[in-house]
Amino acid sequence: WAKVGQALRSLGQYDDALAAYDRAVRINPRFAWAWNGRGLTLRELGKLDESLTSYERAVQEDPKIIWYYINQVNILLDMGRREEALVVVGNTLEIAPDNATIWARHGQVLRRLERYEEAIVSYARATELLDAYAWAWNGKGLCHAALEQWKQALYCFQQAIENDETDVWFWHNTGESHMNLGAQDKAIEMFEKALSIDENHTPSREKLELAKELRDWDE
Repeated sequence: WAKVGQALRSLGQYDDALAAYDRAVRINPRFAWAWNGRGLTLRELGKLDESLTSYERAVQEDPKIIWYYINQVNILLDMGRREEALVVVGNTLEIAPDNATIWARHGQVLRRLERYEEAIVSYARATELLDAYAWAWNGKGLCHAALEQWKQALYCFQQAIENDETDVWFWHNTGESHMNLGAQDKAIEMFEKALSIDENHTPSREKLELAKELRDWDE
């Protein structure tokens, strides 16, 4: 029944998926994977409190699976409960202190709390463990940007692009850094690249026009 739930969830049939997961956990209340799938389904249905409860039950039944904790962090961030998310991700680090994903999520939560210097340290640990971790490089860059440390931010965003050229936000953020460093031609190039990935990316289109205006003023 849990596999049926997974298949239905992948098809976007969330009500039917929930019914299947409910059947699975009735048959085996200790089936952590089914509780986690139930939580994922409830999140898609916008039932965040129930989703969180399911993730917590998944952890209770199998406390060694890191993703059950990460899913809790996601829900808590969705709900604006950032301090609680920080506790969960901190507990997860005690279980897996050398896991790059957990360190990156630790950085993410700290960034959401606007504790940027601490977040930079956590993101740096993530990239030490996995140098090709584009998402962590981008998160670190966002922290530097929030502190208006644009040279450091630019380096981080460039590292993100080097490891993943497909994310529109990595190009956009690189453009923002160039723009704040006064390199409007480079900024324009980055925003145009972002729009080549997603022509409907409104933030990049707006920043592209602004960078062109700034370049014209400089001339």
